[in-house]
Amino acid sequence: MPMGIDLFLVMILGLGLYFISALAAKLIPFIDFWIDIVLWVCAAVYIFSHQSFMDGIVSIATMFYCYWTAMDLTVSERAEKPSGDWQEIELARNKTRLLSDIMLTAVVFAGAIIFFIYGPDPSALKYVILFGMISGGGALVKRIWNVFSVTVLYSASLEKLHISSRYETRTYPLSDLKDIQLESTADLLKLHPLLTMYSSRVDLTTSFQQVIKLSLPGETLFLTVKEPQRWKAILREYTDAENNEDTVISVLPFYHRKNVKRLLGKLYFAASVKGVSAYALLVLALYGLQTSPWVMAVAVMLYWIFNMYLSDIVLRAAMDAKPCHHPHVQTAADKIFRKAGISHVRIYETESDDYNGMAVGMNVGRSMVILTSATLTLPQRVIEGIVAHEAIHIKKRDVLSSQLLRFLYLGAVVGIILLFEQHIAHPADHKVALWVFIMAIIILFQLYQSFCSQWMEVRADNLGASLLEGGYKQMAEALRILAVRQDEDIQKQSAYSSEADEDELTIDSLSRDKSWLFRFIDFQFAPHPPMYWRVNTLLSNKGHGVLKRWFRDRLKESISLK
Repeated sequence: MPMGIDLFLVMILGLGLYFISALAAKLIPFIDFWIDIVLWVCAAVYIFSHQSFMDGIVSIATMFYCYWTAMDLTVSERAEKPSGDWQEIELARNKTRLLSDIMLTAVVFAGAIIFFIYGPDPSALKYVILFGMISGGGALVKRIWNVFSVTVLYSASLEKLHISSRYETRTYPLSDLKDIQLESTADLLKLHPLLTMYSSRVDLTTSFQQVIKLSLPGETLFLTVKEPQRWKAILREYTDAENNEDTVISVLPFYHRKNVKRLLGKLYFAASVKGVSAYALLVLALYGLQTSPWVMAVAVMLYWIFNMYLSDIVLRAAMDAKPCHHPHVQTAADKIFRKAGISHVRIYETESDDYNGMAVGMNVGRSMVILTSATLTLPQRVIEGIVAHEAIHIKKRDVLSSQLLRFLYLGAVVGIILLFEQHIAHPADHKVALWVFIMAIIILFQLYQSFCSQWMEVRADNLGASLLEGGYKQMAEALRILAVRQDEDIQKQSAYSSEADEDELTIDSLSRDKSWLFRFIDFQFAPHPPMYWRVNTLLSNKGHGVLKRWFRDRLKESISLK
């Protein structure tokens, strides 16, 4: 595999291809597409003439990833200042806030970087790390540029808030503002993307001064303005929320001694679940002890099992989940859990604008159901339907099963590769077959994951309905209302964007898509079956032969052009 200077040159080549392509798009846009094609063909010919087939595949993938990242970083969507009477809201900016983001990112990637420098060559793990560092580095660069470029405008006459940065421009009608709060400082453990699970928080903080938190449909904005109390008083007039104008929610700095446990829990999640730093350090330590590859493989597997065992604790820390403070929800959940025959399951809640719930934990005795704060605003019967669905996931140990099924697939792929190595002496003689095999692995993995996940979701819908007083009708209604709320928020978020297209704003997940391609993707690649299918099946099938019907419809809807 290409390493060291070869890999560096491949990355430079990928960046160079992008900048030549971008220059061509400006100077001679009528043939820039064909210039791209010629550049990539020439690069592929050069690489495959100097490297083996497998090394060439890795190099092309690395080039493409660098090309894509460079394009994502340089494409600017910033619009001109909107017409009308606008007043700029001054933001408080300091370098410390940005340096903290950089420091936390470096800590999360530290183990992976150490392995990348000192780990053995060749190593497939180095390529996983490389792509992670390119992606993470790109996200960090975007964050840095956004901090320096973000501007916030307010119009009293238009009753709108306009937020513009290098990469995005969004305009929010203040009539959509649901709530406004002040926090004493920026909570990095809640805002840093590597330390969280949900993406509905929009971090626009540029200092560690007081933070204005604006709750809108589907997302929450965090801003550090120079006059937070004044702007809270102004913007509060557009909400129906009743909160004390002088109330400031206390937030401890991430390095505070009372935050140590929370910080360590989130860093462990980032290094062991969201990233591979912890695994990389484990492999590097065993490599330093000169252990055999089989010992390394067993050690990694045991650590993976250990993480599965701790998954409830780790995810609870990552999501800042706390015991549910709604007694009626916990009472209804206890009734559902007893009917399902599972015990020691608690309901937790986490702050998020996403309508979502999830089962956490690998076994019944250490499981919990986490509901978002948005979900807890839904009607009681809808919440009961969501809890019943998650109760079946716990009862059937679906969280554990999905991990084992994924591990089984990857194990089968590794076994096939080892067989190829034993029986194919000259891989270069089978370039086409190997290319097809690699593409098949990627596509089949997505199909395999979708098949297993959808099977579990269909089972959870239908068995969960038997736990509800309203049965299948209540479960169908719960999913219907959930879909409507999700669609409304997605439409709102789309409308905020300056690039919004009127045709894209109509979203109805309860109607069968007329496009064969979208139905194919929904049934063959998505983790859940389409919502219209789930609701209709619950109302018409009443649980009889539902898995057989799902399998039949999965095929039928994927090939039917009508």
